[in-house]
Amino acid sequence: MIKKVNIMNLYRLVLATVSTFLLGLAFYPVPQSWGQFQTERVQQQIQAITLEIDAATLKSPWWLRINTTNSTFIKGQITLNGKVIRSLTKTNAPINIAPYLKVGINKIIISGKYYPANVSIIIELNASETEITQQTGGNGLLNQLLILEVK
Repeated sequence: MIKKVNIMNLYRLVLATVSTFLLGLAFYPVPQSWGQFQTERVQQQIQAITLEIDAATLKSPWWLRINTTNSTFIKGQITLNGKVIRSLTKTNAPINIAPYLKVGINKIIISGKYYPANVSIIIELNASETEITQQTGGNGLLNQLLILEVK
């Protein structure tokens, strides 16, 4: 004897199977691709430092350096008061930021991504009598904030 399959039950079975599959995909961690870089979703952290400086010191260079290992790939930018002043690549020469600084609050944002994620990135700001160092590493994201108040 041949049983007739109830179309309504078949429809519900297919709908339940597809729904379960789609729900499973929603919780699957998908890596985000960016050029050569592969990074998982991570919580982004911002490291910030504030420094008060005398306007007279701007007559001398204020060198900003981004140091990495030779095998580190980096891509990003340095912005000062909302204007991009340097793109970051594998080899980065120091930049004299003194000509870009003005009296008042100056915000320098160093942002980007680097690979491999387990290396350290060192940011240095050097002037005649000032040396500031920030270090980040471990997640492949670069997000540093330097606030310089020029008086």
